[in-house]
Amino acid sequence: MAAPQVLKPGHPDQLVVAAAAALLLAAATVWQATLSAAGTTPAPRSETVGATSSFEAVQSVALRISERDALPRDSRVTPVPGPAVIRSAATAGLLESPASPPPRVAAGAPDASVAVFPKPFSPTLFDGASGAGALGQSPGRESLATAAHSTATPELQPGDRVVATVSFYYCTADSGHPGDGGAWCGAMRDGTVVYPGAAACDYEYLGQQFRIEGDPTGRVYTCNDTGSAVHGLHRDIWFRTNAEGWSWQRDVGRRVVIEIVN
Repeated sequence: MAAPQVLKPGHPDQLVVAAAAALLLAAATVWQATLSAAGTTPAPRSETVGATSSFEAVQSVALRISERDALPRDSRVTPVPGPAVIRSAATAGLLESPASPPPRVAAGAPDASVAVFPKPFSPTLFDGASGAGALGQSPGRESLATAAHSTATPELQPGDRVVATVSFYYCTADSGHPGDGGAWCGAMRDGTVVYPGAAACDYEYLGQQFRIEGDPTGRVYTCNDTGSAVHGLHRDIWFRTNAEGWSWQRDVGRRVVIEIVN
């Protein structure tokens, strides 16, 4: 057993305990003096004994406080064991530290309920000129107000290769009207019903056919449609679904080289 540790003079704990003991002794002394001066007749023996016993009790408490202060600080603390934590395979994941990383989802098994598809990137801005209805009724079109592409329409001949920008649009229902990009799923500007390989181009290139270098589909596209935001060498390609359009866009990029076929 380690020897008791005596606090050095001037230690804050020792000063506090000493002050408390002094106050108790002073209170006991005043109490005894008050009892003695309470009357001219001597107090009964039972009262004197009670007062003396109370004074001795106060002295005893002060003495015990002084003795306790002489004990090592650690010996005055009795640790209380906490409740046992039962771990099992079923609860192990719930008892990890908050700092531990969350469990990873296995690759190749995405949660379809939280999958987010990007919005289509299409310059064919519906401006209300046609009777196709409100933009919200046909979600396949998106405005390309911030798209940067030339509005120049150079004369192009078969075999010419030029740099152009491309985007895509799509539709989910058989509806639409000829002209100005309203034919998302119906008739296009030239009266043709949309099909894989149809494109919206500047009005000057209506009817032109072209290929896109690096296009995984290998298609020859035809400018069957126009759009209020399709100008210059920009080409807006039709796809059946948003997913097909984005898959194609990731493969070819935004800026491409097109070759004029006819």
